[in-house]
Amino acid sequence: MKKFILCLGIMFLANCSTQSTNPIGIGTTPDFASLVPTSDYVIYSDCATFPTLYIALNMLTHTKPSYMYMGRANTIDTSRVPSHVTMIAGDAEMIAKIAALNAANPKAIFTFYMNDLRIAKVFSHFYAQGIPASRVKVIMLSDGAATYVKFAEKFGAENAMKYWEEGEDIYKTEL
Repeated sequence: MKKFILCLGIMFLANCSTQSTNPIGIGTTPDFASLVPTSDYVIYSDCATFPTLYIALNMLTHTKPSYMYMGRANTIDTSRVPSHVTMIAGDAEMIAKIAALNAANPKAIFTFYMNDLRIAKVFSHFYAQGIPASRVKVIMLSDGAATYVKFAEKFGAENAMKYWEEGEDIYKTEL
């Protein structure tokens, strides 16, 4: 059992990235201490299997008030989550919960765990509500197979330049 937990912990570390201060903004592989939340609140939001399992491991590293939306039902047994974790029914309810937490504590710091394919959630859940990036530590978890499959589909050798240029055009028109 100890070997199993150790393997899961190593998988968790290997599949995380945190916001980085490096000049080009690419995430880094963190040490374990940087994955233990020190914020006022922890928000977990996921719609896949592997990230939810990583999240379940992370819940055991702290006792901060935490809120979790799990989009893939039955990935974990929600009756057994730690007492500091409250389950949330969906994204709309999570946005409302974050708004309520922010209203009650306008200087609160949040740690937000979500998978890399749903990075836009940081905008809808926090920034759109006026919560600045300086108060949100974002930790992206690999979606698992979809992370590299989607990347290969979009940026494989024959598609790479086409998708790059489409993304560049979208970026330029939305500036």
